[in-house]
Amino acid sequence: MSENGFFKNIPGMITREKLRPNKRLFIFLIFIGIATFIWFLWILEKEYTSIISNPVEYVGLPSDMVLVNELPSRIQMDVKGRGFTLLWHNWDISKSPLQIDFKALNREPLNVNVGQNLVLPLSSITTRLENQLPNISVHSVFPDSVSFVFARMVNKIVPVVADLDLEFEKQYMLRGGIKIIPDSIEISGPSIILDTLKSVFTSPLKLKKVKKNIQKNLNLVEIHDKLSYSKKSIQVEIPVEQFTEKNLEVPVYGINVPDSLHLKLFPATAQLTFRVVVSEFEAVQPENFNLSVDYSNISEGIPARLSILILQAPEYISNIKINPETISYILEKK
Repeated sequence: MSENGFFKNIPGMITREKLRPNKRLFIFLIFIGIATFIWFLWILEKEYTSIISNPVEYVGLPSDMVLVNELPSRIQMDVKGRGFTLLWHNWDISKSPLQIDFKALNREPLNVNVGQNLVLPLSSITTRLENQLPNISVHSVFPDSVSFVFARMVNKIVPVVADLDLEFEKQYMLRGGIKIIPDSIEISGPSIILDTLKSVFTSPLKLKKVKKNIQKNLNLVEIHDKLSYSKKSIQVEIPVEQFTEKNLEVPVYGINVPDSLHLKLFPATAQLTFRVVVSEFEAVQPENFNLSVDYSNISEGIPARLSILILQAPEYISNIKINPETISYILEKK
């Protein structure tokens, strides 16, 4: 017995003869495929109602006012069309946005001197939407209306605040004030935003072990995308110098004292201890300070002692300590 004949007689054994394609089955499957395709085309030729979603863009917005609210980026539509058209529209992920023309929605003139809050129906532009959707008719739109919130454009000058976190090296300190150039900028934008804006901040700057002058350009923090800044960045100058300690005896004066009274203080001077930059050590004298006690505090409970107030001091000193912090007094009629 041959080897091929031996395998043929084994029950369940798959042979090359069994693996040969069945021509009748193959032809049958072809006809089934053709019939299915024709049936599918026939189905797609029918008209259907469906819900489709489409991106939108807004045109015709007024140029002399600012839109301050977010508009819907997509709309849904109850539409009618042939199956193939609807299927292709839903499969087309790169579909162009539909244009919603504000001028077509609103035909009333806007008052640019005040804000405007308009709720406009999309039902009035279904024909315009249909013209952008070939072979598709639009029955309804969701949302059925869009809210447009406009504000008038204004200009405002606001101060710049430097967001700084400084840590100085031992025996070093700030010499005077920090310079911000420019110290204010002009901002343009919607009045509804600018009316409450008091200042604009720089980006944060954190420095450690500072012992020399610093000069940095810092970007301004944009708090709203509807605002336009006259400058995007400013310059910050931080003067730094080594310091030493100094003591001075400074006279104390009374303020808000009625003309009919004389305020006598005991003691009449106070000892000040403070840090001062080395270059100004000799220049700092008692006349650079104004130490006072306020008579108006006497009428509030008649205290036995009055607190000493520092009303004036040089800007290049720090860590002022007063001894004593309070003093006694006597009131005399003139």
